[in-house]
Amino acid sequence: MITEAADGTTLSLLYHLNSGAWGRGGVEFDPNDLPARRPIPDPRPIVLDGAGTASQVVALAMRRLSCRQYAPRKMSLATVSTLLQACYGVTELRHETVSWARWGRVVPSAGGLYPLEVYVATHSVEGVPDGVFRYEPAEGYLSSLSTCQRDDVEQAMFSPEFIANANMLVVMSGTFAATQNKYGPRGYRYMLLEAGHAAQNLCLTAAELGCATLCLGGFDDELLNRALGLRALEEAVFYCVAVGFDEG
Repeated sequence: MITEAADGTTLSLLYHLNSGAWGRGGVEFDPNDLPARRPIPDPRPIVLDGAGTASQVVALAMRRLSCRQYAPRKMSLATVSTLLQACYGVTELRHETVSWARWGRVVPSAGGLYPLEVYVATHSVEGVPDGVFRYEPAEGYLSSLSTCQRDDVEQAMFSPEFIANANMLVVMSGTFAATQNKYGPRGYRYMLLEAGHAAQNLCLTAAELGCATLCLGGFDDELLNRALGLRALEEAVFYCVAVGFDEG
């Protein structure tokens, strides 16, 4: 069993092996003691042919391409609204008390807890000043983060030249306690999965609307968390997606 981290890569493996199912504790892991491969009863491949099946989702997935050169075009507020609704919008009111309400969302979430926050750095959006906003899905509006500028978010990226002229930089963060209070260390995995669901929704909807996207994991966590005013031990950025119009 791996018990101490010699480097960053080992640390991530150590976390993964020790965030298994509840009550299982650590995982005994010996890289030299792997199970033998099971024999394949029939070596002939099975050909998958989906050509006869019409699927709008598959068509959109085929159109989703990463864009690294955006055109200097304006984006409508209606397009921004649709993209954010697809990313992390609400679907129904599931529970309400005097002090709080729990809404369903367009993505699956462990325990229905929805620990993500969505921030949007805008550029050249009709009727919206360039700036950074937090998406408030239940209320259906953007609230301004007056202390943060679009450049602060852009410069936290390792390759800011790839996202110049993108109309939206959608940044997803997670509030750790929201999920880990219930699921322990495994809750961190669940938040990453949820961010992936939200990003794919965003990318497919962008393809439907004729927009281009670039999913970004290459950013300076410390700079980006600080720019958004996040206390990294409580809430931290996981993922970023640039959205705009392909220069090509």
